[in-house]
Amino acid sequence: MSAQETLETKRKHWKIETSLHHVLDDLFREDRSSARKSKNNLDVIRKIAYNLLRIAILREKTESGPTEMRDQFNDDLTLIEKYVFRGIAHL
Repeated sequence: MSAQETLETKRKHWKIETSLHHVLDDLFREDRSSARKSKNNLDVIRKIAYNLLRIAILREKTESGPTEMRDQFNDDLTLIEKYVFRGIAHL
């Protein structure tokens, strides 16, 4: 790889990483969390929750973003049952 290709690859990686962290911070208020000792555990739980939202958006065929889908999960207990407690068979 040339230096230019390496730079472009690193920038693409950090763009994805930064956008994920922005969503987690925006959606789950990650930076405002007062948890210090269990920080890593909560990070994993937030990422699982984010992925459940993304899967629900794809499977429900909705134009909603993660924030709107999070609100739907709060309002509709059948979504929680469907995606959290029953599990996801396959995509």
